[in-house]
Amino acid sequence: MQARLHRWRFNLVTGGVREEQLSDGISEFGMINPGHAGSPYRYTYAATGRPGWFLSTGWSSTTCRPAPRSGSRSDDGVYGSETAMAPRIGSTAEDDGYLVTITTDMNADASYCLLLDAARVGDGPVCKLQLPERVSSGTHCTWAAGSELRRWHQTDGAAEAIGL
Repeated sequence: MQARLHRWRFNLVTGGVREEQLSDGISEFGMINPGHAGSPYRYTYAATGRPGWFLSTGWSSTTCRPAPRSGSRSDDGVYGSETAMAPRIGSTAEDDGYLVTITTDMNADASYCLLLDAARVGDGPVCKLQLPERVSSGTHCTWAAGSELRRWHQTDGAAEAIGL
């Protein structure tokens, strides 16, 4: 795979389209903070890999203006999936939140849900939760705030999902 992070801008008045490559690095599953969808944004997040591989071996954050890139890598034999951006509750900064991804660890025959600080992806995971079953790498994902879930309840300042 030779995928690179790109952005397309559509002028809805003229019908013009502008394409720009945001990074030279190999990446898949590009995401932004969902609160900035359809609006100007500065940061993109993606799974990264090695040329010729279909397996993701790390995560990146790219600043679109200008375009430096920071990231972290998984251990050998650990492969990632799509990385959703989950804004922190009450956040105001675009990169104030977490990247959520699932990894497949072939060494341990296990899968983990990882959280990375979106503002400091290069620091690596801030949380690692083992899942009850191994999940195949390359799994797609998305993020939805609990308040957007049909059976979500907020009680005494603590939120909980009911019947999920």
